[in-house]
Amino acid sequence: MDYVPDAADGDDYRCFLLDPGLDRDAFVTGYEVIPGEPEIVHHAIVYNLNNPIALRNAYELDAEDPEPGWTCYGGSGAGGAGLVALAGPTGGASYYPEGTGIRLKAGTRVVLQVHYHLTDGYEKHEGEDGHTDRSTLALRLADAVEKEAWLFLVAVRDLELPPGRDLVLQTDEMVLPPAGPDATIWGVAPHMHELGKTFLVERIRGGESTCMAKVNDWNFLFQDFGEYTEPMVIKPGDTLRVTCGYDTRGQTETTYWGDSSTDEMCIN
Repeated sequence: MDYVPDAADGDDYRCFLLDPGLDRDAFVTGYEVIPGEPEIVHHAIVYNLNNPIALRNAYELDAEDPEPGWTCYGGSGAGGAGLVALAGPTGGASYYPEGTGIRLKAGTRVVLQVHYHLTDGYEKHEGEDGHTDRSTLALRLADAVEKEAWLFLVAVRDLELPPGRDLVLQTDEMVLPPAGPDATIWGVAPHMHELGKTFLVERIRGGESTCMAKVNDWNFLFQDFGEYTEPMVIKPGDTLRVTCGYDTRGQTETTYWGDSSTDEMCIN
């Protein structure tokens, strides 16, 4: 569907409700988001609406807005939606490890959230009719997989970055429940904005740290998944720690968590 991004604030997050046409459960094993306007589509996230409450909420949000889709800072806005995919600005198709996939339930819908970053390159479209984007989503589906997969977040949400610092570190941890099965970690997807400098994810077990992801020189274009050559295993009781470092020397005011590119995030 055609959409004209709103350039008023420099960043426009828009969610679109899509029907994969499933008459039975299926598993997403690969995907590609094809931007209609690559110069302004920074990244996209795909959510499933397997939760019936999230599905109902998405229908209501879509019906309330006369334009295609709805504004959706901070997620799908539907509540209870699950993560399916993340597509960065480098483009191209992505595939999950062989034998894995993320479930889509029969009759469900998916949400495609597109982040339009309009401060860089949007001027190139001045004078063209409508500034219209039509980004599309392609899914590779399987009837069954050996291992059902999930995406989950470890994040620092209470960010407070004072200005004028060469390196401001922010960290948080997730302690896994003490009981349950082991889980295989196939890859990671670090996420920060324009002030990002360093990024570290660790698995803590028995007081010992194992590196799960490390970035020494963050680039705002790093928005894709990184898949391990050898998967890692996490066990009940493990701690997952994320630490983000920021360069705020160009800032004059404190920077907080937010969806705008001039705000910041720390997500893995």
